[in-house]
Amino acid sequence: MKISLQPLLRPLQRRLGLGSIPQITQVARRRQQLAPEVRAVRPRAVFLDGQLERIEAWAFLDHHPGPDLLGGQEITHGATIGYELDDALLLDGVLYCGGAEVHLQPRSQRVPQLVATEERAVGALYSSTVGNTYFGNWILDDLPKYFLAEAHGPPVTSQPQKGGHYAAYEGALGLAPLRAQATHFRTLHYFDDVGQNPDKRRRFDQVSARLAGSTPTSPHPGVFIVRGLVGERRLLRNEEDLAERLAGRRGFRILDPMQSNLSEIVAACRGAQVVMGVEGSALAHGALFLAPGTCIFTLQPPRRFCTVFKDVADRQGVKFAFVVGTPVGQDFSVDADEVERTLDLLTVL
Repeated sequence: MKISLQPLLRPLQRRLGLGSIPQITQVARRRQQLAPEVRAVRPRAVFLDGQLERIEAWAFLDHHPGPDLLGGQEITHGATIGYELDDALLLDGVLYCGGAEVHLQPRSQRVPQLVATEERAVGALYSSTVGNTYFGNWILDDLPKYFLAEAHGPPVTSQPQKGGHYAAYEGALGLAPLRAQATHFRTLHYFDDVGQNPDKRRRFDQVSARLAGSTPTSPHPGVFIVRGLVGERRLLRNEEDLAERLAGRRGFRILDPMQSNLSEIVAACRGAQVVMGVEGSALAHGALFLAPGTCIFTLQPPRRFCTVFKDVADRQGVKFAFVVGTPVGQDFSVDADEVERTLDLLTVL
């Protein structure tokens, strides 16, 4: 058992302005580059004329996404860096070490936890704040990081046991994480794995290969992944009509992940030449199975354009297409003809 006052002292320090609080990477005993950064030219997205002008607001960017979508600029995909932390505590979703702290998820209790009841010699943290917040980032970021972590120690997550698709993915991938809620680590490995470098692609492909298994699959035109009202509201008013139109005219499969088990999700997504749906976490199911020459096609709300899947597509070497909708109250709709015309562009590129 180890007792720490840091959970109480850090908020007091911030409130009183008593010096600066270090970043977790600044207190590491050791820093090691695990995969180098790479330079690349950003490819152009696939879209019709007039789409960029419809974008009214965006998420997770500090600039209009237009330049990222037009492509042509040289960018750097950051290195993957590993850090060794001494005497680290993971208490109720918050990581503490040497005066630094990282809130991996909101605390379950208002009063900070001060006592670590479990002692570990070593661990390797793979869960992240964004992965604990968004299911899609858990798939896109935290699952590949698990395979990075297991090379350095027992993989550690702050996330409690969950059911549903979380448990299904963990079971299918053979994951056995340590779920640390009140744990003191004599050494904890911590990773900066944000860069979309080739090693992250390799580990993402490792996740895909484990899920796919050895069963062969045949290509099919595409899968339309239904979002509905799941998660943060981004309701596509004509989603059902569009899905049925693409199924009838283009041979798309329609997948509602909330009504499907993991085996059904994998079967629907494997072999898809196009993975389409409203931008959001549900598309991560399909992104796992994008093969060279395929495309991820996002239907974007005009007031919340997001390029997360553009970054994934660029890293995986596949196409990224989109149509921007028009507002309908707090929701939006897309022009079905524009969707099909954009699909036609994929066949001529």
